[in-house]
Amino acid sequence: MIEIKAKLDNANKTIQDLKVQDAIIDDQKVKQVEAELQTIIVANKVLSNNNLKLLLLIKGFRKLFMEQVKDRMVTLSHLHLLKE
Repeated sequence: MIEIKAKLDNANKTIQDLKVQDAIIDDQKVKQVEAELQTIIVANKVLSNNNLKLLLLIKGFRKLFMEQVKDRMVTLSHLHLLKE
């Protein structure tokens, strides 16, 4: 009887140890996923920032292009007036 109780106690201790190990593994998995998500968040912020810079650059080029078109239109209209 004492032998059976010792075996049961040993089995219960093993079960508790396995539960602790399982909890440690779960905690490590959660930390790994959190780190991966943090990396994704940072990368997304960098991409968003780059997209904003590109958008501003495109707007700047568009404005410059439109100014050049207007200048050429004025020049062409002056040339047309000079012909007459």
